[in-house]
Amino acid sequence: AASASAAVPQRAAVGGATGGATGGATLPSAAGGGSDERASECFEAEDRSDYRGSVNRTSGGFSCQPWSSQQPHAHAFTPRAHPDEGLGGGHNFCRAPHGSHLMCAWCYTTVRKPSWGCCDVGAPRPSGACDADAA
Repeated sequence: AASASAAVPQRAAVGGATGGATGGATLPSAAGGGSDERASECFEAEDRSDYRGSVNRTSGGFSCQPWSSQQPHAHAFTPRAHPDEGLGGGHNFCRAPHGSHLMCAWCYTTVRKPSWGCCDVGAPRPSGACDADAA
């Protein structure tokens, strides 16, 4: 198994999440409005673990590193290690893989610092709302 040199993000609460050695990005309040892109992305889990949308920038504006890449940040959240977490396909979309202990969708950045940041993906929908939308 490859060792992860980038720090695994620690628990951060929605509304005040930070990341990386420089304080990272701040996640805006989930009560705020969202973009049209976010409106079509439905998820229900409070910890954003079921988020499968296409936001690929942190709340601080940093581009996301692809989950399949170990550059510039080596990490253990690979598609192979977490096959059911939506990390596959070579994309760089924000996710909330189990084991990260965050209350936000997040990603590793393409810059040295901050190494990671939470992403503004909006608020979760009420339980069952995504199923109703798909019907």
